[in-house]
Amino acid sequence: MEVKEQKKLIIKDLSLNTNIPNNNIVDDDILTRIYLRGVFIACGSVNDPKKSRYHLEFMVDTLEYAEFIKDKIFSK
Repeated sequence: MEVKEQKKLIIKDLSLNTNIPNNNIVDDDILTRIYLRGVFIACGSVNDPKKSRYHLEFMVDTLEYAEFIKDKIFSK
């Protein structure tokens, strides 16, 4: 399927032009947890706690997105 009309509007509505999703995607705790699980699967890693202390890491493209992820993880 090829989308020719309103391509920019569709990209904006789906938050595809930025890593930070629209508020409706992460507007409650359950949806935020689901979103963060997906982010972890896509770009996260954690070390083996038997070898050293826990270390959780996300490899993201921008500082703005890193701050967004940090805020979501440490909110509440």
